[in-house]
Amino acid sequence: MPPLEAGAQEGKAVAVAAITPENGIVRRARQLDPFLVPDDSSCPSTLATGLPQCGRARLQWHLTADQLAKLAANSPTMDGRLSQAGVGPVIRCSSFLTDKNSGHRWPLGPRVALNMCPLPLIHMPPAWDGQKRKDRNLDEPLFLPAPLLRLGLNELLVDSSELEQQSALVVQMLLPRTLASIKDSVMARALPLHAASNALWRQPASDVLGDLDDEVTASAIRLSLQCPLTRARLVSPVRTDSCGHVECFDLNAFLECQQGARIAKWLCPICSASAQPEGLRLCSWTMDVLEKLPPTMRECMVEPDGTILAENTQDQTPSRKRSSSHALQAGDDSDNPICLDDD
Repeated sequence: MPPLEAGAQEGKAVAVAAITPENGIVRRARQLDPFLVPDDSSCPSTLATGLPQCGRARLQWHLTADQLAKLAANSPTMDGRLSQAGVGPVIRCSSFLTDKNSGHRWPLGPRVALNMCPLPLIHMPPAWDGQKRKDRNLDEPLFLPAPLLRLGLNELLVDSSELEQQSALVVQMLLPRTLASIKDSVMARALPLHAASNALWRQPASDVLGDLDDEVTASAIRLSLQCPLTRARLVSPVRTDSCGHVECFDLNAFLECQQGARIAKWLCPICSASAQPEGLRLCSWTMDVLEKLPPTMRECMVEPDGTILAENTQDQTPSRKRSSSHALQAGDDSDNPICLDDD
C-alpha cells in the first residue's frame, strides 16, 4: 500500500504524504475503540489524515447528502463527546504521537475548529517536574457534531503549541458496534475442550500457575473461579492470547467495564496484557470446570496435570487450613472463602 497523497480519495490534508503504513497511524486509529468500527460500506472510512506543520494542521474532506443524513442519526453533543452509542455512523478525529506507539494523545495546547466553528477539547496536559514533562493520561478523541458538518467540502483546523514531538491526525467515519456483537465474536473463537486442555497443561505447572500456594502440598494448587473485576463466580471465562496464567476474568464484566469507562484501556485485569477483543478467547477448560463443580464453589484445587480435586477442595482443604492454623495470623480465615468454622 503506497503512502497517501494529498487530494486522493482518502481525503485532503496537510502533509498527508508523510502518513504511511510504516508508522501505523491509520491502523492505531482503527484500533482505538473496539466499540466503533470503520464504516467502509459507502465510502473509504478514512476521510482525512494530516501532520501538523509549525503547530497547525488543516484537514479537508467531502460529504454527500446521503452521508449527512446518516450522520444526523447518531450526532454527538456539541462538546465533541459521544453520549451513547446509536445506530448511525459518526465522524471522529484522533491524534497520535508518531515517535512512539502510545495511546491517544492531543498535542500541547490544542485548539480545534470545524468549518470555522470552535470546538471544546478535553486535554490532559503533562506534568512538569522541573526537569522534564511526565507522561500524562490518555486523551479523549473528538467526535464531530453533525449540525456543524455541511454538504460538500468540510474543513477541520487544529492549532497547537507542540513543536517538540510530531503528532498525526486522522479523521474517520465509524459505525457503533454493540456489546453483544463483540461477545459473539469472542465466543466464536473458543478452542475445543481437548485443545484448550492441552494448551494449558502441556507445560510445567509453575509456568502456567505461577507460585504454588504454600498452604497446600506442592502437588496441587488453588485456582480461583471468581472474576477479579466483580468478585463473582465466572460465567464466561476468558483470557488473552498473550496471557501466561490460567486464571480467567469474566467476559461480560470486562466488556461492561470498558464500555462504561471514560477512556477504555483494554488490558487484562490480571497481568495487564493487551486485551483487545480480537485477542480474547473463551477458555473451554475453565468452562468445563465451572459446569462440573457446584455453583457455590469459588475456588478449587488443581493437580499439575490439570486434574481437578473437586472433593478434596471442600472436604480436605479446610482441615489443612486448620492443621496449620497455629502458623497463621488472626483474620487469615477471611481470605479463604472455602474455610469452615470450627464450631
